[in-house]
Amino acid sequence: MDTELSALEERVRQLIALCASLREDNSSLKEQLLASGRANKQLSSQMAEAAERLDRLLARLPEDGQ
Repeated sequence: MDTELSALEERVRQLIALCASLREDNSSLKEQLLASGRANKQLSSQMAEAAERLDRLLARLPEDGQ
């Protein structure tokens, strides 16, 4: 009985340690996801600006045959 109780106690300790580790991993992943979202938003904005500049430059080019 003591052996079974000790084994159960050890498994509970392991489970608690695993939960703590997963909690830390989850927190880290949330931070990475937020950072990626901010980077994605910035890159999308930069691409939109580049597309607008390209459109303005193309509009300034003379038409063919002129």
